[in-house]
Amino acid sequence: MGRVPGPRGVMGGGFDAGRRWHDARGRFARLPSPPPLAPPRRQYRLAVFGRPRGAWHDSVAAAMAEAIALGLASWDASRREHYLAVPVELQSREP
Repeated sequence: MGRVPGPRGVMGGGFDAGRRWHDARGRFARLPSPPPLAPPRRQYRLAVFGRPRGAWHDSVAAAMAEAIALGLASWDASRREHYLAVPVELQSREP
């Protein structure tokens, strides 16, 4: 593994090819991992024939609850769940 100069040059410390930091005395110190990125938040709203019919919600379940309250969702007795008919859609965005 070759040494790559760090901010103070090779003699004062730096990185080696394995991405480990050398201090001025030649000791290894692993760099801390960056914090994990939060997944992008998505928001959902109802639209009928492309026109918005409700507010933006943080979950699909909240948007479906609004569709049920507005009478836009239908009930499928065989699958025991609500579904959206053809003219109704869930639009999504990343704020």
